[in-house]
Amino acid sequence: VQTAGPASGAVLTAGNQLVSFIATDDLGNSSTYSFTIEVEQVASPDPVVDLSGNDQEYTISACETTANILLSGNIYDCDIDAGDTPVITLSGIPGGVTITATQVEDGFVYFEAEAQAAPGQYAFVAEYGGVSVEQLITVVQEAPQAAVVEILGNLTFTVPACETQLDATFQVRVSDDCDDPIAAPAITIDGTPVDVIADLGNGLFEVSTVITAANDGDFLVASYTDGDGLTTTVDGVLTVNDQPDTFQPIIVYPSQNINVTLDPCGPSMAEVVFQASAYDNCSDVAPVVTVSGGAVVAPAGGSTFIVSAPANGTYTVTIDATDDAGNASSESLDIVVSQDEAPQPSLACND
Repeated sequence: VQTAGPASGAVLTAGNQLVSFIATDDLGNSSTYSFTIEVEQVASPDPVVDLSGNDQEYTISACETTANILLSGNIYDCDIDAGDTPVITLSGIPGGVTITATQVEDGFVYFEAEAQAAPGQYAFVAEYGGVSVEQLITVVQEAPQAAVVEILGNLTFTVPACETQLDATFQVRVSDDCDDPIAAPAITIDGTPVDVIADLGNGLFEVSTVITAANDGDFLVASYTDGDGLTTTVDGVLTVNDQPDTFQPIIVYPSQNINVTLDPCGPSMAEVVFQASAYDNCSDVAPVVTVSGGAVVAPAGGSTFIVSAPANGTYTVTIDATDDAGNASSESLDIVVSQDEAPQPSLACND
């Protein structure tokens, strides 16, 4: 029978435990036996700090000044109990490292942290329970990129008929990795700056200018310098098609010859009145009327002309018209004036 000490199967704590037994036979004879159980508790192992799950290199664009560093780690320590608040020290990044979340269980802690870091290399250190672990964190900044400039649409234009110039419109798009907002690009045609540039937003610009057939083959150049001093220049060639005026003026005039018979007893000079005008597809045209022989032509207002022609002759009236492009037309008609001889003096011409 056990008389002292922990029972068989009991959980023993650190220290010495005396266990005693006594045995008695049927005749009442008894004896005792005792022994000591020594339980020694070894020291807890050092904690384990694990940072192996972190990214070690971060890349930021040329426009950013710092990288958002996301960190995490695991701590293994048999002295940790669920509900504890372990003291974890994080350092090595200027501006500090902030713990944002923890999960504590028996013998284990998981933590998350973040920091802001400019380009460079940093020795991130996590310390717990006298154990420190270092991890190298690198922040790399991309080099600035020059802007992308595009001349959009068709650079072929046609001058309208009867015109010498046209209002041309085209678009230029600029995109840049850092500039916001984007300023208007510099636009030139054959080296001459174009000033009428409308900002349509989001880096799109509309350019309006007057061009002529003389601009055919000129270089359209678009240039943009971004905030980092990088310049991008693109160009395109203008094609300007002219539509020369090749149409001759149309002359409206009497379509048949004019025959005039004078009274033998009357004057021997005929006055013939007719109308002549000219029309052109592009310009205002005034007809020029001339007459051959001894006849004389004179304007009578508007499109009316008077020809004074002596009797007994054929006179050719010529009507010419030339437009502003140098296209010429010419038409003609004859005026035939006849008069019989007057009869011998008699009462016949004195009625």
